[in-house]
Amino acid sequence: MADLNGKASAPELHLDELTGERVSKTELKKRQKQRHKDAEKALKLASRPAPGPGKTNAESEEKELNPNVLNTISKL
Repeated sequence: MADLNGKASAPELHLDELTGERVSKTELKKRQKQRHKDAEKALKLASRPAPGPGKTNAESEEKELNPNVLNTISKL
């Protein structure tokens, strides 16, 4: 772009407060949007309950049962 004096005007830069860089308005908005998404993702991960003990498969549970219980289960 040329301003009235015939000189090319410098693009208007905005300060990115976290990095201290001067960037274009669209780049600043992109960075802010990405930071917001990252913050939401971190919050979602933090609020998720801690994983419990691993799942047991049916065979290991069956081995733990006594024979009397197995008979009653199979008759149902």
